[in-house]
Amino acid sequence: YIDVPNNFTLTKRSVRVGQLMHYDYSSHKYVFSIGENFRSLLPELSPILNKRYNTCAVVGNSGILTGSRCGPEIDKFDFVFRCNFAPTEVFRKDVGRHTNLTTFNPSILEKYYSNQHQ
Repeated sequence: YIDVPNNFTLTKRSVRVGQLMHYDYSSHKYVFSIGENFRSLLPELSPILNKRYNTCAVVGNSGILTGSRCGPEIDKFDFVFRCNFAPTEVFRKDVGRHTNLTTFNPSILEKYYSNQHQ
């Protein structure tokens, strides 16, 4: 049994500034310290906790939508799931702006946020 709302999503309530997250990525072990900048990006509550949505869009970050002008169509969905903190503002005409849940893998933490390697 996996408790998806509590184990799949990070929220402001589930982490504190200075808390250490341990993870394995590739053949390395990393420790990531939760900073205020990262925590400010988190929602107060899980966007999937006790919720039902009628329509859903899963938007990747490969660039395939560049020039597509699909943004307004994507923004019509009730729930928009995005990957790896893909930028939306610059590409909003193509990928939309609406986001309910964004996934990330450890390489994103390493690339964009200060962390400690062990």
